[in-house]
Amino acid sequence: MLNETLKGKIKFVAGLSKAVAGKVSGIASLDYVVGIHKTQGYSVEYLVVNYTGGAVQARNCNWNSNAAILEELGKMVYSSQVYGSDTECYKKLISEDTQYDFDIYDHESI
Repeated sequence: MLNETLKGKIKFVAGLSKAVAGKVSGIASLDYVVGIHKTQGYSVEYLVVNYTGGAVQARNCNWNSNAAILEELGKMVYSSQVYGSDTECYKKLISEDTQYDFDIYDHESI
């Protein structure tokens, strides 16, 4: 189950998305995606940048504060595709292969 802290992070990034989408470096939208393992209970958290044209970049943000999430966004904007391994882990999290292991939450699901 998603706790209030994680819901707050998702809402924070949803607000950031409204502020920067279409205005900063080709960003189409931002999302904060949380996966909670169904049997072990641990969570994984990703800041996701969706760029105009379809490119996606994700950064692992486990346990980050809102300020740290904002800092990661800045790094992602100026160093596009630096976090290739995080992006691959994020894609695996949301893939059909792991959908049965994790409950996935984002701004649309809270």
